[in-house]
Amino acid sequence: MNLRVTLVLLCVATLAQSKSHSGMPRACSSDTRAGQTCTLPAAAARPTQLILGMQEVRAKTAKFSDMSVSDLQDYTIENPVPCVAGPGGTFHMTDHHHLTASVLASSHKEGDKNVVVLVQDTSLVGSASMIDFYEGMVKLNAVWLTDEKGHGPINPLLLPNSVTHLANDPYRSLAYNVRKAGGYDKVTTPYQDFLWGDFFRSHDLIELPTDSSNSGSFCAAAPYSTLCLGGASA
Repeated sequence: MNLRVTLVLLCVATLAQSKSHSGMPRACSSDTRAGQTCTLPAAAARPTQLILGMQEVRAKTAKFSDMSVSDLQDYTIENPVPCVAGPGGTFHMTDHHHLTASVLASSHKEGDKNVVVLVQDTSLVGSASMIDFYEGMVKLNAVWLTDEKGHGPINPLLLPNSVTHLANDPYRSLAYNVRKAGGYDKVTTPYQDFLWGDFFRSHDLIELPTDSSNSGSFCAAAPYSTLCLGGASA
C-alpha cells in the first residue's frame, strides 16, 4: 500500500470516528474541546437570555416540522449552536436560542430533537460555582440579562435551564419582522435583534391593550399574554 492510499484511509477513518451513525457529530461530553462540534439534546442546551420572540419561534417551528429527520439533521449541522462549556458538563448557548426552541417545538420525535453545538470556549469549565461561572460569562459579554419588559440587568442565576421556559418579548418579534422585511441587515454584533427590540420599545411602537377585546397588534405579537387570554391566569 503506497503512502497516498494510506493517508486517504487515515483521513476517512478519522472523519468516521468524529461522526455518529446518523451523520451527526458525537454526543457532547465534558471532554469536548474548544473548536469542536458535538450533538446535544435541544432541551439540554442552557440559555443565556431570558426572552424570545415567539413569532420567530413559530415560523421556524413550522419550517422544521415540514422537514424530514435527515433534512433537520443537515440543517443543524450547517447551523451549529455556539456555546460556552460550563461546570458539570453543561453547554450554554451564546446564540441560536430561537433555532433551539423551534427544534423542541417541532413535530419530530423527542429522540430526534437535537442540535449541533460548536464549543467556543472551555475556560470556565472549572468554575468553583455558578456565581463564578456567570461572572466569567458577563466578562465574555455572553449573556443578555434584560427581561420581556426591558428591565435589567437580571441576576443570571435566574436564567432557566431550558429555552422552553423563556418569556416572550413582543419587541423581539417586532425586530424579527423588521429584519425579515429588510429594515436592517444581520451582522455580527452580539444580541443585535435585542438591541433593535429595545430601541423600538423606547419609542413605544407596540400599543398595549387596555383589555383583551382591544388587543390589536400587541396580541398578534404576544398571544399568550394574560391581556390576550381573557383574563385567564398565565
